[in-house]
Amino acid sequence: MIHPSMEQALPVQWEGSPEGIAYSEFNHALAGVAVILIGLAELRTGLAFHTLAWVRFLLPLGMLGFGSYLLVWSDHDA
Repeated sequence: MIHPSMEQALPVQWEGSPEGIAYSEFNHALAGVAVILIGLAELRTGLAFHTLAWVRFLLPLGMLGFGSYLLVWSDHDA
């Protein structure tokens, strides 16, 4: 049995909590969007669609954005 004064000192369990599960599902969905965008960009290249020159920077910028977000926010305890 935990003494009542010790209850406040215990860390809150993040893993398995509803908030932790929702956060993990959001990160997985965001990563899925990134994979779909990469696939569409490669499909565009494979089919040799002619696009504007600046469009070639969208995929690397998107990947840097997604990667930066996941690097910072993927581990809640970090």
